[in-house]
Amino acid sequence: MNATHFQDALHELLNAASGAAPEDRTVDLPDGLAGLGRVRTYDEAGVFTRDEGLVVRMQDGSEFQFTIVQSR
Repeated sequence: MNATHFQDALHELLNAASGAAPEDRTVDLPDGLAGLGRVRTYDEAGVFTRDEGLVVRMQDGSEFQFTIVQSR
């Protein structure tokens, strides 16, 4: 596993959670993720960095960035 593989797996997981209707989800989302909107990789979002990461936009318009750095 490397940072890119981890990023891609997390991206896929969050996209699946954001696109699924609550009754279709196989996992209950924590309350804080109930308003999950669009999830993009740094590459897709045009973030200028060498790190891997995700940009997560919530339905209310707030946005979060998660940087993924492999430490071992």
